[in-house]
Amino acid sequence: MRHALKKIEHANKAFWYNLLFKPLFRNKPFSGTLDISRCERLLLIRRDNFGDMVITSSFFTMLKDLNPDVKLDLIASVKGKSVAEFDERLESVFAYNAGLKEFLRMFFALRKRRYDAVLCLSFNGMTLDGLLGNLLAPDAPKITTYIRKKHDLYKILFNAQIDIGKDDAAIPVWRQLRLFGEKLFGVSYPESRLRQRLFLKAGAEENALAYLGERGLAPKDYITLNISARMDFRKWGAENNANLLKLLLGKYPSLQVVVSALPEDRKTAEAMLSAVGSPNVHLQPARFGLHETMALVKHAALLISPDTANVHIAATFGVPCVILCTPISSGTEWIPLNVEHVNVFTKNVAPISEIPPREVFEAFETLWEKLRASQPAALAK
Repeated sequence: MRHALKKIEHANKAFWYNLLFKPLFRNKPFSGTLDISRCERLLLIRRDNFGDMVITSSFFTMLKDLNPDVKLDLIASVKGKSVAEFDERLESVFAYNAGLKEFLRMFFALRKRRYDAVLCLSFNGMTLDGLLGNLLAPDAPKITTYIRKKHDLYKILFNAQIDIGKDDAAIPVWRQLRLFGEKLFGVSYPESRLRQRLFLKAGAEENALAYLGERGLAPKDYITLNISARMDFRKWGAENNANLLKLLLGKYPSLQVVVSALPEDRKTAEAMLSAVGSPNVHLQPARFGLHETMALVKHAALLISPDTANVHIAATFGVPCVILCTPISSGTEWIPLNVEHVNVFTKNVAPISEIPPREVFEAFETLWEKLRASQPAALAK
């Protein structure tokens, strides 16, 4: 039954691609490389979530490194825009799904601009990337990554699909982006130069530092424990987090912990703090948004978190991580860039709630003692 439905779905897609998109867009194949040094403006499309956009900031670094004068416009999701909207390297940032008014503003602004290329970088929904590219920059080459399919319909929407070997092996996302850039521009770009960068909105860092000061904390005086994740199988639960805190404070009684939680998980966080009952554990204010949270992570000595956006925020600021993972959510693709980290995996394909607190504590202890040995003055507690 499932196979039959897939065939019907493919037939429907093929019908619309050939009947409508092919005569409408008339995309000619693009081969060879694009001279990045001569590019004046690029349109980037990346419609994924928080963590994906944080990682994609390394690609912005690569582009501006190869051509400091290139102008970059970005189309993101609402969540992606919240990460990138203050990035000084971007000329403009639009959320394609923020409503009709925002879409029309994006349409009239971007249609006026002449692009040397549209780079479609989203993990999923290549059709939507292609439609946006053709709608907003009909005369520019639309370029995306190659994904092996039994059909070649995507060549109707794109001028080129670049094979970075994703179908053959799991590759870290930041490396996928580098390989894409290398093949598209015909350059060799050392991985050592890849850097994620985040730009906080005005006042966010000051708010975070004021909050820390009220609690007698300075940068690197505390670790951050993030209890939230977008998907339920990445949530560890109040009991596990409370038991971890008891283990941590039992071994390190002067350790200070700032707990990060999304609004929907605040009651869970409050129950956890009540169960622990320690003045060393602090819950970030309910008024704090994404950028204050990023600032708290930036100034932490270490982060403990499910495999979610906070990990990549920490990696951006060089903050070591203990990462709670499942085989279905983690692995080679989501390795954080340029930071010390320890992954704690579930034994089987199971939610991270199956990970015992003792295993996370032992991972923390291993990484913490390693850091204390290398930075004894900074991590004296």
